[in-house]
Amino acid sequence: MFTNQKVKIPLMSPYRLILLFIIFFLVIKLNGFAQDTLRFWRSPTEKLNQPFGTILTLQVEIYDGDKLKDVFHQGTYLFKIKSVDSVLLPTPILMEFKDETDDYFPTQDFELYKYFYEIDTGVLSGQDVKKIKRKYVGQEFTVVGYESGEFFGSPIGLGKYQIITSTPFHFRHYFIVISDLSENGWHGKKGSLKK
Repeated sequence: MFTNQKVKIPLMSPYRLILLFIIFFLVIKLNGFAQDTLRFWRSPTEKLNQPFGTILTLQVEIYDGDKLKDVFHQGTYLFKIKSVDSVLLPTPILMEFKDETDDYFPTQDFELYKYFYEIDTGVLSGQDVKKIKRKYVGQEFTVVGYESGEFFGSPIGLGKYQIITSTPFHFRHYFIVISDLSENGWHGKKGSLKK
């Protein structure tokens, strides 16, 4: 029948734990993101080969952040930049964006839902997300703006003084949209799915 025997569960050696942590960190740091623009860089260097703040015209496509399969971009949208000032890029660049226009390009699922339905929602079903993504992801636009960014995450040693995030300290690039030159009817889609 049943006995009172204790079952010993073998613990992983400290060396294996350290090795696993190093491998995990390297995978996240080096391969966790699809593009150079999304890696953890500690010094700000322009990704569009123009000084920060230079007004540029870009050909972009809306990219689904869920495809990157990382926690930082779940439920978000990025620009897949195809050309800068009419010069085609050999490899498109993925970059986060912020919109400062009245036309408004949503950057996350809840904002996109509000754009199409003109109401806030606290919960989105998988069906809702699929429906709104079909009308947004893959759309191409010509936008004017400039590259900017900010430092983000927790520096080494910050934990001694306050609660830290799990995100390493790095510079995060984004494109500030100041105008939309597209003629593809995006402006008429606001509120187009109102119930």
